[in-house]
Amino acid sequence: MKRNAARKIFKIMLACLTLSVLAIGWKYHFMAWIVPLAMLAGVLGVLILGNRFVCGNICPRGAFLDIFVSKVSANKTAPSFMSGNLIKIIVLVLLFGFFGYNVFNIGNYALLPLLFWKMCFYTTLLGLFLAFFINQRAWCMICPVGSIGGWLTRNKARLRVAKSCVGCKSCDKVCPAKINPSSFKGGKITHINCVRCGECKRVCPVKAIK
Repeated sequence: MKRNAARKIFKIMLACLTLSVLAIGWKYHFMAWIVPLAMLAGVLGVLILGNRFVCGNICPRGAFLDIFVSKVSANKTAPSFMSGNLIKIIVLVLLFGFFGYNVFNIGNYALLPLLFWKMCFYTTLLGLFLAFFINQRAWCMICPVGSIGGWLTRNKARLRVAKSCVGCKSCDKVCPAKINPSSFKGGKITHINCVRCGECKRVCPVKAIK
């Protein structure tokens, strides 16, 4: 229980950090550097751990979506196309194309943090829109860093649902990405959108998810 409480406090702190960056990062540019640091952490996390643990537990915006935005989320399963590579590649190309174009034309590199803030602001607005109509982690399904993480996730680093699963579907109810972990009974959770947040593992009454 203490561990869960500590984790909740940590995620609240991360969520508040996101709010702070969005609120004043446009003026106090040093705060906007948190954006590329979070992106780098996400990629390094996959390379080191082999899964999207950072997305589910350390990403400031992910925490913001879980702590605050989940309250207004439609809590629906995302359309199947959002799990496909096409939409992920399109978003990745558009976002990094936007970044590259602006870096090339920025003129004054002292404004680079402001560019990171704009990327964070606009993508967060999109995340809010998707949360309202789908679920709070819908943005994470097409987030470029998350997409790269999904492509690089190693099979051995995935959560496994044991055959001892009783089919209560408690895990399905709490999964922020709505990937229905119970459907992977007897095998590993291979869904590309699994962010390894561990919510399914925490609520399983028979400890079948490890």
